Amino acid sequence: MITADLKGSSEPPISERILFSFKAYSWVDGLAHALREGLARVCGQNIAALQGSRFAHFARHDTMGEPMALSSHPVLKIHMALAHHADAIRLLAKDRRSLRLQRAKNVATITRLREKIRTLETTVRTQQDQIREMEEDGEDIQGGDDFLSDDNDFEDDEFTDEEDYEFLESAEDGIIPIDVDEDPEE
Repeated sequence: MITADLKGSSEPPISERILFSFKAYSWVDGLAHALREGLARVCGQNIAALQGSRFAHFARHDTMGEPMALSSHPVLKIHMALAHHADAIRLLAKDRRSLRLQRAKNVATITRLREKIRTLETTVRTQQDQIREMEEDGEDIQGGDDFLSDDNDFEDDEFTDEEDYEFLESAEDGIIPIDVDEDPEE
């Protein structure tokens, strides 16, 4: 908590005592805030004397204690306009740099991908040529039916007898129902 006490002056120009307090995060911030607030309150007390002088643009507080808007000051207005223009130029330059960097990255990515496509197309052409040469030489490049199943895989098991299924009840038409859900031990 920072308390500011401006004693005022008993000699002309006479000014009243100004006392205010506020909270600040640090001593330096509080001191800067107290100086601004004190200057604004002194200017507020002497508003009639300041009209038309170079100090007329200093901020003052209204009756509710809120800062009043700055009155128009030609030099300050030009300075603020220049500051806004400088900020706009800085932002545009930053955007331009980021766009150039992004475009350079995109161009590098496109170049890298085109090179990869050329390499892969060359590999595909080489492999197609190798396949044609192997087919012309009569080699079986499909691998034959070495790992494929043939009809012999689906023939009945020659060692399966009807007696394996005798424990099941046969239906009237001679078909033996097999229930896979039932446990044979039941």
